[in-house]
Amino acid sequence: MHSGDQRPDGTDTSDDDTQRQNHTGEGFTYSSSMDSPTDDDYDEEPEDAVSLCLYSSDMRDHFVFPYYHLYDFQMFEIQPREWRVFPFAKWDPSLFGFEPGEDKKAKWIKTAKADSPLNRLGKMVGFDDVKKEFLSVLHRVKAARLNEAQPPSIKSLRLDLLISGDADSERSMIADLYKKLLEFLGVSSGCCWTKPDDVKCNMDYKEPGAIVLDNSISFHYHDRDKHVLIGLGSREHIRNILSQPWAKGRFHLRFDLKGYSEDKLLAILVNELKERRLKVQGGFNTPLLRMFIRQIGNWQDDLNNVGLEQLKSEIEKVISRWAERLEASTRSEGTAIMSLSGLSYQLQESDFFGSYPRKFYDENEFFKKLDKMVGMQRVKEAVKELVSRRKINYDRVTQGRKPLKTNQNYVFLGPPGTGKSTAATLFGHILADLGYVEGKEVVLKKPADFLSTNLATFKRDLKDTEGKVLVIDEAHSFYQGTGYGTDASYNHPKMIIDTIVSYVDNEPGGNRCIILIGYPDRMKEFYRNTNPGFQRRFPLEDAFVFENYDDDALSRILDSMLADDQTVATNDAKAVGMELLRRQRELPNFGNGGAVRNLLSSAYIRYSKRITAEKGWESDRPTSASGNDDQVQILLQAQDFDLEYDRGLRKTQDFRSLFHNIVGFETILGTFEGYQTMTVNMKTHGLDPREEVPFSFIFKGPPGSGKTTTARVLGEMYYSMGLLSTTEVIDCSVTDMIGEYAGQTGPKVRNLLERALGKTLFIDEAYRLGGSQIYSYPREALGELVDCMTKKRYMHKLVIVLAGYERSMDQLISTNEGLRSRFTELVFPKLRPKDCLRLLRAKLLENKINILSSTAVHVQKVMTLFKKLGKTEAWANARDVEAIAKEITRQLFMKPLPSGQPMEITLGEIARILKKFYRDRRSKKEKEEAGDSSES
Repeated sequence: MHSGDQRPDGTDTSDDDTQRQNHTGEGFTYSSSMDSPTDDDYDEEPEDAVSLCLYSSDMRDHFVFPYYHLYDFQMFEIQPREWRVFPFAKWDPSLFGFEPGEDKKAKWIKTAKADSPLNRLGKMVGFDDVKKEFLSVLHRVKAARLNEAQPPSIKSLRLDLLISGDADSERSMIADLYKKLLEFLGVSSGCCWTKPDDVKCNMDYKEPGAIVLDNSISFHYHDRDKHVLIGLGSREHIRNILSQPWAKGRFHLRFDLKGYSEDKLLAILVNELKERRLKVQGGFNTPLLRMFIRQIGNWQDDLNNVGLEQLKSEIEKVISRWAERLEASTRSEGTAIMSLSGLSYQLQESDFFGSYPRKFYDENEFFKKLDKMVGMQRVKEAVKELVSRRKINYDRVTQGRKPLKTNQNYVFLGPPGTGKSTAATLFGHILADLGYVEGKEVVLKKPADFLSTNLATFKRDLKDTEGKVLVIDEAHSFYQGTGYGTDASYNHPKMIIDTIVSYVDNEPGGNRCIILIGYPDRMKEFYRNTNPGFQRRFPLEDAFVFENYDDDALSRILDSMLADDQTVATNDAKAVGMELLRRQRELPNFGNGGAVRNLLSSAYIRYSKRITAEKGWESDRPTSASGNDDQVQILLQAQDFDLEYDRGLRKTQDFRSLFHNIVGFETILGTFEGYQTMTVNMKTHGLDPREEVPFSFIFKGPPGSGKTTTARVLGEMYYSMGLLSTTEVIDCSVTDMIGEYAGQTGPKVRNLLERALGKTLFIDEAYRLGGSQIYSYPREALGELVDCMTKKRYMHKLVIVLAGYERSMDQLISTNEGLRSRFTELVFPKLRPKDCLRLLRAKLLENKINILSSTAVHVQKVMTLFKKLGKTEAWANARDVEAIAKEITRQLFMKPLPSGQPMEITLGEIARILKKFYRDRRSKKEKEEAGDSSES
């Protein structure tokens, strides 16, 4: 108190002894020398503007409480400039943090013990009911101890307490203060703070003291004569406790923490800023402080959910933004300015609400990187919408209105190499910079990071991402069904997903953003087999879908990478590179940007080999056009991208070499030669031959007529024409296309076509697809195959060959009219006798066996035998000719051979072998009709 102050009755406060004597035994008195403090008062920082002095008339001491806090201490009914007497005459000064005998006036509040429970509680705004109960406990314990004949027991004091409320931190804080109050009063010598699973502490804590049970109901384990029980939990949890029979009559103290009102939060904010000696532009009565409190309430959906810890955390963010602003204002173009004149050290609007995005596109580094990426139009448009909404919300918040809230969970879908992961990460940083989450951090994870931990660890990690942007790459890996080699009974991924659903609010505007990244097909399968709540929180229909890059995008990426590598490619080289990329794009899992990088890497290797071959290892370094050796220019040529870059423009001289082992069907050979000639001519005139060259065939013919061999050659031929990206031929049977149960056939056919993209798919014995029933699985497979051929995904991107016997294939065509219009039919005839002899001669030459020239009689005899063999039911044409060649080879090499002599055989010897082969091949019916069954 200041000398010269007067009380309302006109007496002077300097006569303290007289006044104190008048109040001996009646309690504490206090004086308030000021009205409610103004902004100017805060600036002047007078000590009595923030505290009140309490006097004990019998102890001649004074104690200090915060000024604002006593206004909230409603039981005192404080009025400015009035004196009041506290009804606690017997209080020990140590309760307020002072030791007996200290000079309290000299020490003032600075000597008060910070950890004094009542002192700490007294400094808190609100908690009026708690303060009253704390004082009541203090009074009850003190009164009980006046009876020295019978010391009070813990049970008789009835100190057990239940605390419910909205915020965990508030409940824990009050429980901690109550525990310390009991220790301060000597009721408790220690404490055991337990969680629901900590049964050991519940059972083994034997010493007298307080036991805090957080969300636990195992109170009945404890001795009421030794333990003060403090129970924490939600209101529902506390109701469950009170419904237990053992709990009735035990808990006389109950605190239900209702949360703070807007005015109380504002008072706490002002007090915190004052304690930190911070000033606010416009003073502490500026409306922006109240708007700031409302914004925090919007973060938490309700002001009642805002606790002290939350408010202090927000104040720390304000101070952090203030510090960043001051640091930025002391720098100009990266150079520190030593003079700090002109800087504003007051908190400004931008410190409370973040910067208004006036120059976001020019200043944000993450948007600049996103803007440089090829494509990404939908993502860039989404960023512009976010910036626009941020401006709208900034104005709404500063006007005291709630911000517009939308879903803050996003899905990025696309094949590999389309830049979706990079774009999603940049998008997350932009969201954070715009203030859609409280923090600035972007956390990058993969499902493996979560699946490798236990559920408790995952919950903790997920909770830590609140206020951040969580990016989960390869999110489709959360689903590990049997299709990907994992037992469907493995439930851990399901538990992880269910946990995400429970933590991520379905309502828009939460303080967490999660971005999922994955492949389209696998994400769809994942969604079909996951929690429906997950689908609602991360809707696929709103996903950013990344398609394979088109030619223009790939060309720009190629130019960009060449520039980054400081290399140059000729126009012809770029054209060859683009042709390779177009063919690769037909393959499943095309790498897009990654494919361009791989293409250049291979080109650099070929360039190095070419330069070495041309100039040698010891040659002088190549120089630039200017003659400056320090500026060596790498110039990529067409052959650096593809050694056979001109294969699609070659004439037919190389084509027949592919059929060198195939004889007897010049008509079919001429057909394919025509396709190649057409391809060369159309490419020469800048036209795409894909629309004119057939990509689907039906090969009909007897066994051994060359169907399979032609199909294999077809892969090489279409590759040489530049229509396929590989020569690979996938052989499959009808069984590979048919499912084991309803609904499985369609996916199996599509998966087979996916594997065959850019390749040749050969389906032998395809007549089995006809089936004997209208709704059979084989017919379903055939229908799916025909349907997929018309889709853009597969059309002109793979060669399909259906092969089988002529009559059976005709029956197959009759079952589905789409086959005749979509497939080109080629009939493979039986080998003529002269073709059989030509093929036999070629096969024997492979084993270095020559057929000696013979008379026309022997030639005619061999021709007649081949003609008879061709009429037998089991004749397999080229396959049987090859079997005959093997038999001749075995017989020759089983004889003694003169050293150094060539291997030779006459047509007469061949005729004898053919005759035996003919007798063995004839069926019993044929032998009976010929009348020579005895010959067998």
